[in-house]
Amino acid sequence: GAKQTQDLPLNGRNFVQLVQLAPGVNEGPPDSLTNGSKLDDRRQSASMSVNGQSDVLNNEMIDGADNNERLIGTVAVRPSLEAIAEISVQTNTYTAEVGRTGGGIINIITKSGSNQFHGSAFEFFRNDIFDASTYNFGATLPKNELRQNQFGASLGGPIVKDRTFFFGEY
Repeated sequence: GAKQTQDLPLNGRNFVQLVQLAPGVNEGPPDSLTNGSKLDDRRQSASMSVNGQSDVLNNEMIDGADNNERLIGTVAVRPSLEAIAEISVQTNTYTAEVGRTGGGIINIITKSGSNQFHGSAFEFFRNDIFDASTYNFGATLPKNELRQNQFGASLGGPIVKDRTFFFGEY
C-alpha cells in the first residue's frame, strides 16, 4: 500500500525504482533518451525495459489516464512518492483497455482526499558524514562529498462532506 511505497529506501525517491522491482522489468539502456542524462530530459531516470522490449515502448498511465510523453517516449507527469497510493505493473496478457504497447503497462494510482484532513511534511536528508570511509586494504581514501535534502508536504481532506475531496502534494 501507500505506507510501503513511501517507506521503501529509494535512492533519490524515484518511483521508477519501485517499478523495476516487478519480475521482467529492468533498468533501460544507459544511452537511452529516458535515462535522465540527456540534454532534453535532465530529470531522474525513467528508463525501464519490460521483458526485453525497448524502454520507449511502455504505456505510462496515471489513474488510468494517458501519461505518455510523446517526443521521447517517457513518463510525462512524475508524482512524488507522497502522492502515490499504488503502482500497478503489467508485463503480459494486457486487457483491451490498456493493450496498446509491446512493453509494459505502468499505472500510477494517486492518493485522494477523504472526510478527514490528513497530510504530511518531510525531509529526506543524505550527507557524507553518515557514510563509511572507503576501505582499500589499509589505505583510508577520502569520501566523496554528498549533500542532498529533499523536502515536501501533502494535504488532503473534504470540500463537501461525503461528496467532494481534495489532495495536493509538493
